[in-house]
Amino acid sequence: MGGLAIGAQDAWGPGVAQEVAVALGGELPLNTHGGQLSAGRLHGYGFLHEACVQLWREGGERQVSGDPRVAVAAAGGGPLGACLLLVRD
Repeated sequence: MGGLAIGAQDAWGPGVAQEVAVALGGELPLNTHGGQLSAGRLHGYGFLHEACVQLWREGGERQVSGDPRVAVAAAGGGPLGACLLLVRD
């Protein structure tokens, strides 16, 4: 899936989007549907739906490039947090 190189944790902060290319056309696209600001308060279901849409290749203008085979959807925090790893055959 990719991510920051070992030892690059200091890069998190202003400008991190340029360094790890988290934009739609980048190496590690994040929040392709806009995140909570565009989805309201759905308790993470919007993230799950968007991950499925990307894996189904039905994202339209916000579809990630290439052939996505793995997606991660996470929401919440603490004892109510959850994370799903989705894989397409």
